[in-house]
Amino acid sequence: MEKLSPADLKTFRARLLTERTNLLGASSSRLEILDQADNVSIEDQAPLIHDQAVALHCRGQEVEKLRKIETALERLRDGTFGYCETCEEPIPRRRLLAIPWADHCVPCQERLNELAGQGKEVGLAA
Repeated sequence: MEKLSPADLKTFRARLLTERTNLLGASSSRLEILDQADNVSIEDQAPLIHDQAVALHCRGQEVEKLRKIETALERLRDGTFGYCETCEEPIPRRRLLAIPWADHCVPCQERLNELAGQGKEVGLAA
C-alpha cells in the first residue's frame, strides 16, 4: 500500500479544516430551532417538537463528526494519520479521499459496525 505524500497530508488537513468550519457554521443555525419554544400556539407545538428532536439528533451526529475531525487533525500532527486504529495497517488513500476523518480501514470498520449492530461493546481484539 502506498504511503501518503506530504502533499496528500496537506490536502487532507485542508479538507478537515474546511469540514470543521462548515460543521460549526451549520450547528449554530440548527440550534436556533431549539430556541423557538416560546410563544408557540398549542397547534404548532407538535411540529416544533418534531423539528427540535430532529435538530437534536443532527446535532449529536455533528458533534460526533467534529470529534472525529479533531482526532484526525491530532493524528496529522503526531504522524499517525492514515493508519487504522485497530490493526495499525495503512488506510487506503481512496477511503481517506472519501472520508478524511476515517480512523479505521474498511474491514475493521465493518467489524465495528457489526458489533455495534449487535449491541455489543465497541472494541476489537487486534
